[in-house]
Amino acid sequence: MDIEVLRAFFGWCSVLNLLVLIVAGFSLFNGQERIMSIHRQFIALSDDELKAQYFRYLATYKLLILVFNVVPYVALYIIA
Repeated sequence: MDIEVLRAFFGWCSVLNLLVLIVAGFSLFNGQERIMSIHRQFIALSDDELKAQYFRYLATYKLLILVFNVVPYVALYIIA
């Protein structure tokens, strides 16, 4: 595979994953009560614990995007 193809791949992966992160964050921010009512049916957690889990989910997802999409894209951009 050519470096340009890999760079384009990681670039588009980064864009798509960041869009998913934005949509998930927006959904959790605006529809929090509805989402929490759905999750309360499956998980026996308090509201504060659910909010902490949502925050942990978004933080972990953001870190994974950074490590597995953005860093390889920047590295390929530097060497190309």
